[in-house]
Amino acid sequence: DADSIMYRRGPGEADGSLYIGAANNGGIWWKNNAAGTLAFSNNHASGMAVSGNDVIMVGTASSKPALWHNGVRTDLDTSSGLVADIAIDETGKAVTVGNIYSTNYTWLPCLWREGVRTLLPLPAGHSLYEMGGLAFSGAQTLAVGTVATNSGKYACLWDASGAHVLSRPAGHEGYAGGIVVVAGVARVVGWTEASALAEPCVWVNGGRNALPLPAGAESGFSQTISMDGGQELVGGCVKISGTWVPCLWKDRVPSLVSFDTNLYELVEYSRNYAVAVR
Repeated sequence: DADSIMYRRGPGEADGSLYIGAANNGGIWWKNNAAGTLAFSNNHASGMAVSGNDVIMVGTASSKPALWHNGVRTDLDTSSGLVADIAIDETGKAVTVGNIYSTNYTWLPCLWREGVRTLLPLPAGHSLYEMGGLAFSGAQTLAVGTVATNSGKYACLWDASGAHVLSRPAGHEGYAGGIVVVAGVARVVGWTEASALAEPCVWVNGGRNALPLPAGAESGFSQTISMDGGQELVGGCVKISGTWVPCLWKDRVPSLVSFDTNLYELVEYSRNYAVAVR
């Protein structure tokens, strides 16, 4: 199955270079429609970054957290786990976020920097459901994910002061997928869900802002967020007449995304959540 689609302009690349990454029983990426693949099986790619001409994908390899630098695999840990996302900091270093197995079928959130793992705290009384994206605010690394209690799931933000559960409407579950920092303020993208209907949203300073659905859509997810100049870009998908369609919100105005036929089928087949422009 395809899992995540990411568009990323690489630092140092000429304007117009377009990267798309996807997991498809392994890993695939395209640079300006030229495909590169990761030759592996029993593995799963979940995130991608580009630095200069280098393509870095992350995910899990034989149940271990792993990174592929231009297709060459490095295991990040000896414990079972998953790398959810990767970003390049202002010094050019790769930082990854994900989870490792603890005990009794529980997982712990963590970061890896230069191959060194740092565990992240969990909010009191919560367990980890899944990790999402990460971003930087100066020297500070921020991460997002989803935590759970007996009362359901909540979006969560990690910063230098700890873990912060984000608001959700009564009766809803909350999920966080991506994060971007604008003028020192974190914007967290995700969705809340009740009765199998999902509503995409952005949390700013902890306050939840619902994203409008395009005409005809009954439900929607949003999982990636980035800035293009001063414009906020949110990527996800919406359900229209029973079909999941990629959607992009520009400054919170939705528009459906068109792909070439092969890529569109890949996205639609997976009910893809992530369409990001970076």
